[in-house]
Amino acid sequence: MERNLSSSAVHLHRQIPHAKVSETGDVVIADGGVADSAFNSLTLARFADAAPDKHIEDALARVAATGRPYSWWIGPLSTPADLPARLAAAGLEPAGAEPVMFRLLQDLPACADPDGLEIRQVASRRQVEDFAAVIAENWDPPSPPVREFYRAAAPAILAAGCASRLFVGYLQGRPVSTAELHVAAGVAGIYNVVTSPAFRRRGYGSALTLASLHAAQRAGLSTAVLIASPEGEPVYRGLGFETCGRIGLVEITP
Repeated sequence: MERNLSSSAVHLHRQIPHAKVSETGDVVIADGGVADSAFNSLTLARFADAAPDKHIEDALARVAATGRPYSWWIGPLSTPADLPARLAAAGLEPAGAEPVMFRLLQDLPACADPDGLEIRQVASRRQVEDFAAVIAENWDPPSPPVREFYRAAAPAILAAGCASRLFVGYLQGRPVSTAELHVAAGVAGIYNVVTSPAFRRRGYGSALTLASLHAAQRAGLSTAVLIASPEGEPVYRGLGFETCGRIGLVEITP
């Protein structure tokens, strides 16, 4: 899950002119070039030598120089083991830990279409815009940087062989729900399961998740992983996912 998460955080950035990816060997830093921590992140920290605090100081200085907010994801591969405490000592407040869940891709339920929801895999710039519009509504007010990032990333998303496949659920032609399938580290990562606020609690998120799982199964993958919100954990459990751990998150504000 942690390796898949790191891949999902950087793979589009490599093909966006104003975005940057830095892999120093001990941490992966993704800078999406927009003012939203959803696209600026630190992952796979491996500060294993005798001076982890110096590495932390250097990493924080690099992201501070951008003037943008970042998310620092901390999983079981991240070292040292007391990294959260060291980040707290550096003045950063943990944003919490999210459940990590997995599901074997066998005996999947049939795809659902509640209320006539039409699910499409993104295959055009207009559909990329529809995907971004739903994701942006997850912020209040909706986040302009989300649409800015996906507009710049559209060529990479639509290119053959992209590691991510985006899905949009339409209700009478209106985009109302999304999901993303990211293939990396030998597993299918499920991300961005979002439903517009006015259309929640109708089963759309479950339907988009199932569509992503079936796509992963057709691609020959055997395991899916995701990071769930506390509210989403029972929903995913109903789809056959099991909780197998937690991944921590620290928010860095400029």
